[in-house]
Amino acid sequence: MSPGDYRLGLLVIHNDPVPEAEAWLSRPVWTTVHTARFDTPRAPGEEFRGKSLDYLLNASGLRRSIRHLADLGVHSIGYCFASSSLFGGAQFDAEFQDVATEIAGGIPVVTSGRALREAVAERSSQRKLVVIPPWFSDETIDALKKYLSLRPGVDTTFRYELPAGWTTYERPDLFDAGARHAVNADSLIAQVALQQPDKHDVLVIPGGGMHSLGAHQLLATRYGLETISANGALVNALHSAAAHAAAIIRST
Repeated sequence: MSPGDYRLGLLVIHNDPVPEAEAWLSRPVWTTVHTARFDTPRAPGEEFRGKSLDYLLNASGLRRSIRHLADLGVHSIGYCFASSSLFGGAQFDAEFQDVATEIAGGIPVVTSGRALREAVAERSSQRKLVVIPPWFSDETIDALKKYLSLRPGVDTTFRYELPAGWTTYERPDLFDAGARHAVNADSLIAQVALQQPDKHDVLVIPGGGMHSLGAHQLLATRYGLETISANGALVNALHSAAAHAAAIIRST
């Protein structure tokens, strides 16, 4: 296998097109992306505040999806549902990764939450501007601030505003109602411009279902903002995990 010639696996909820699309566009050269889907672990009208590991694995079809990716022969697997990490914390990340890696027959598994948290932690001294997906509830925002160790008075959060016409939906239902298709790079750039971007160093996109890749270069050029997204952080973490696993195999 050539360096970087890896197959990255993604575990994505059934109605989210974004992680797969952004992973393909940001993957290292010669790397491929392979997706297995599972049912959204949220009933209509329900506000997601975390689910047990047993529920995720057995009620949503996640266990089967993990096995499918393992049978396909991926070199690492990413869990693209950061809200589980926000409410479950680092303990959820560790437990999920351990159990999922065992199900996958030893293939390393990484949660997008952990990948994002570690990428943000590497820039702990920098001022962060965090774009909140429009479907995140106030409780989810509170969990996010704690999970990412955001600093009051230093790091800034603001919620991405959807076009007119979305106010008839309850916030937790926005994603399933199609708001994931209403987020675009031009609007993201325009909304960031209203948040004094020159006073921040890093833009953080914590939602895997929120399009942002098309805005990264312009935000860097125009405002000097590096962007850390859940999807980008996960691709980097998966590539590193695959490389590490391959190095162990070569050394044995």
